[in-house]
Amino acid sequence: PRVTHNFRNSEPVFSVFSVVKASSYSRMRRVQQLLTRTALCRLSSSQAPKSSAPTSTRMASSSVNASASASGCIISPEDSAADFALVMDPIEAFRKSQTLFAAVSLGVFDLLQNSSSGLSLDVLAEKMQSNKDAAERLLDACVGLQLLTYSASERVYRNSRAAETFLTSSSAASTVGYVRHSARLLYPMWGHLDDAVREGSHRWMQTFNRSSADMFKTVYATSEGTAAFMASMHSFGVRSSPAVVRAFPQLASYRHLVDIGGGTGHLAIEACLAYPHMHATVADLPPVLPVTQQYFAAAGDDGVRARLHTVAFDLFDAAAYAQLPAETDVFALGRILHDWDEETCVALLRSLHARLPAGGAVLLAEKLLADVKSEGPLSAQLQSLNMLVQTKGKERSAREYASMLESVGFTNVQHHVTQKYLDAVIAFKP
Repeated sequence: PRVTHNFRNSEPVFSVFSVVKASSYSRMRRVQQLLTRTALCRLSSSQAPKSSAPTSTRMASSSVNASASASGCIISPEDSAADFALVMDPIEAFRKSQTLFAAVSLGVFDLLQNSSSGLSLDVLAEKMQSNKDAAERLLDACVGLQLLTYSASERVYRNSRAAETFLTSSSAASTVGYVRHSARLLYPMWGHLDDAVREGSHRWMQTFNRSSADMFKTVYATSEGTAAFMASMHSFGVRSSPAVVRAFPQLASYRHLVDIGGGTGHLAIEACLAYPHMHATVADLPPVLPVTQQYFAAAGDDGVRARLHTVAFDLFDAAAYAQLPAETDVFALGRILHDWDEETCVALLRSLHARLPAGGAVLLAEKLLADVKSEGPLSAQLQSLNMLVQTKGKERSAREYASMLESVGFTNVQHHVTQKYLDAVIAFKP
C-alpha cells in the first residue's frame, strides 16, 4: 500500500494524467504501466530488508520483487533512472517548446537585447504587458532552459549568449522567424500526428480547415508575410550553405549555378563567395524575388553582387523551364525534394536533367537518413515526421536519392554528411 500511495502521488504521474485527454485513455494507461514498471524495477533493485525487519515489511518487499520479476525487470537503479528519463524527456518536451514560443511572442529576448545592465522583473512584466507572477514563472523557466541568466544580487534578467545570437529579431543569425512559423503552423499540426500516421497524409485541412495551397497563398499575399516566411527558412539554410557548396571539389569547375526555389539566395551567395568565377541565379516565385534581392543587396562586395541574379520560376509550370538561363551547368535544390513524393521528385529531376549540358551537375541540400533508417540521425527522423504532417514528402537516405537520380540518367552520385543542419548530394549528367 505504501508503494502504491507514493507512486500515485509522484509528480510524473500527476503531470501525465493532467495533460492527457479522456479520449486518449488507452495511451494514458500505457504510460502509467510503463512508469509503474520503472518504479517496481527501482524498488526491486534496492537492497533487500534486513532479516530483523517486521514480517509485514518482508512480505511487502517480496511482493514488490515478485511483481518486478514478473515484468521482466532486472535492471539496476542507475539504469532505471536513465530509462525513466528517456520516457519523461519526450513527455515534457512540449513544455520547453511552448516556453520558448511564448517568450518570443511576448518579446522577451528583444526587450533584453544588448542590455548589459539587464532588466528587473517589474520592468519586464510591464513591457511584456503581463501578470507579474506569471511573467516571473516564464522568465525563470527561460533561465532553466539557459536562454536567460538571472543575477540574484542585482535582481535582473539578461539574455544568454544563445538567446542574443539566435532569438533576437535583428540578429544576423536569428531563428525568430522559424520559431514563429513553428508556433503558428507546425505545433498545431503535430497535434494530429496520430491521424497523419493512420492515414499517411498531411494535416492542413484537419488543423486549419484550409488546404496547404490556400495557406501559402495567404503567406504570399503581402510583402510582410512573404518576408517573414522567407526569414524563417533562411535561418536554417544559411547555417548549411557554406558547407554544402564546398562539399565537392568538382563544383569549382562550373560557371553558372541556378538554385531552384532558392528563396533568400543564401546558397547562391555562398556559391559566389566560394568560387570567384561563378554566377548564380535564384529561380523562385515572383512574390519571393523582391525579398531575394534584398538579401543580395547585403551580400559581400560589388564583385559578388554583380554575379547574383534572379528569374521568375514556377516548379509546376512546364513552360517556365525554358526561361532558365541557357548557360546553366549546375542546378541546386535545397530542401525541395523532401516536400514531394517520389513520382513528383523524379519528374522534376528529369526536367532538370534535360536542361543540363553533358557534364552538368545537380546539387541537393537535404537532411540525410542512414540507409538503415532506424539508425537515425534523430533530427532527420523527426524532420521526416514533420514532412508527414505538412507535405507529401519525407526525408530520405543517400541511397534513395541516388536511386531517383540514376532513374533519370544522372551518374556518379556522391553524398557528403556536413555535420550541419543539411547534408549534400551531387550527381552528374554523362
